[in-house]
Formats: sequence, C-alpha cells, structure tokens
Amino acid sequence: MNDKRNRIISFVLISMCFLMILSGCTNVDSRSNSPIEEQPGLPSIVETTPIPEDVKHTIARQLLEEFHKHYNLIDSEASPEIAFAPDAKDQYDRIMALDRAIGITSVYADVIEPAILDEVYAAKQALIGGARPVYSGYTQSGIHILALKHPDIRSELEAIGIADQFRGTKDEADLLTASQFADGVNLYLWDVYVEDLTKKADKIEVDTRFYTTNIREKGDQYQLPNIYDLTDEQRDFLAEYGRTLDNNHKMTNKSWKLFAVNLKVPETEPFLASERLVYAVVNGEEVELRSYY
Repeated sequence: MNDKRNRIISFVLISMCFLMILSGCTNVDSRSNSPIEEQPGLPSIVETTPIPEDVKHTIARQLLEEFHKHYNLIDSEASPEIAFAPDAKDQYDRIMALDRAIGITSVYADVIEPAILDEVYAAKQALIGGARPVYSGYTQSGIHILALKHPDIRSELEAIGIADQFRGTKDEADLLTASQFADGVNLYLWDVYVEDLTKKADKIEVDTRFYTTNIREKGDQYQLPNIYDLTDEQRDFLAEYGRTLDNNHKMTNKSWKLFAVNLKVPETEPFLASERLVYAVVNGEEVELRSYY
C-alpha cells in the first residue's frame, strides 16, 4: 500500500501545476450576481431550529472535555501550529483539538464561562496553521460535520495520510489521492461525516455546495456542480475501494458519504483561483466547512 501511495504522490506532484487551469463545463452559476439554480435533489435552505438550552449546555460540556483531552496529548515542545509531517504523532490530536475549539467558539460560546472561553480562544489561535485535507463545521441546530478531501497542494498531500485515521480505514488516503489521476476516473472527491450532537436524529439530510472564486472580480463566486452520473470507469474505480456515489441525501447519524464535484468552469469565464469555498447543507441549514479558522 505504501509503494502504491508513493507512486501516486510522485505523479500528483508532477500534475498539480495543471489543477488551476479549469475549463470546459458550462453548468455553473454566479453566486454574487444571480440567484443559484438549485441542483436536482438539493435540500432547500430553511430557518434554523435552535438547540434547547439544557441540551446546548450538555453539548458544550462534552466538547470542552474532548477539547482538553486532545489538547493535553499534544507535544508541548513541538510547534504550536498543525504539523504536516507524515510522522507527526500528535497530528490527529491537534486537528481534533482545533475542531472542538471551532465548535465551542462558533456555536456554544454563549453557554461557556468567559474565563474558560478565553482559554479556548487562545488555544484555537495557537493551533491555527496552513491548509490541510480535513474540513469541519458545526450547525446552529447541533450537527457536527467533518469532511476529508482530495489534496490540492503539496502541504495537503503530505498530510493526507491522516485521512486513514479519521476514516478508520487503511485506504482512504489512497482513494482521495488517486481519484483525480487514475485513468478515465478524474473524480474530485469529498468524504463527509455527520453526527447529531443532540442525539435525536437517526437520519440527517446532507448535501454539499462548492464555489470557486473569480480572482479578477473580487467577491464573484461560481457554484461548481456535484457529480452523480458516473462512467463505468469511475464506478469500477470506487468499487475497488468498496465505495459508491449516489444522489441519496439521507445519511445515517455518525456515518460517512462520498460526494464528487466537477471542477471545470466555462472557457468564457476569467481564470478562477484554486481556493474553493465549501458549504454543507444539513437538514436545510447551510454551514461553511473550513480547514482553518
């Protein structure tokens, strides 16, 4: 498996210079200049249902406990930023501590004691550093989302091995890395995990929305379409990893689901930056997923 990954990584490093040239597809929308045309089956945005106060306190305590558990396992002598070296033993705990800090400061800050919240804010700032292939977000209704993605840049590629630990498999990193470069495949994959922190939902409606930024017109963003119709080569590729891709938006609580996006943009559009904005639509609530805060 390591030899396979090394071959993939060598190929990807040679090929990355071409990833920023995006062309060919006309099915995109301007997010800032016109209403987004909803893709088939995409959940509509609805008003958020707030978390009951007692449940919110319970979730906040849980996140604080998990934050301290992971933060205390970080090597105190190492750099405070997220480490990208493949042999970084505490890389997982750094990312998990930052993820929990994100949830605490973005959704649950109003039920945390000010002194404790200040400590979490300070720790979060110390943990911030660079891009990585792990994205996360928290909804106002109590859903936690993690997403693993295909590596776009070298630092993400060097850190992609951490995907296996998050996914609990031995081939997640290979799947995400090879999906864009295997013959006839060319899938830009996101593997999304959802959990209901309120412990009420068995099924969660989830979709993803991807945007890329126009570097010539500040603030102009275009939605890139999700892919649901696969070729035989793409289906065979995913089958090698025991995975599938479909347009069923219902996910079981505490489960993973693959999403794929078409990165191509119209030839008539200005050159687009490689930075992409990612949103999860969870039970009708849209939340931005980020790899850094």
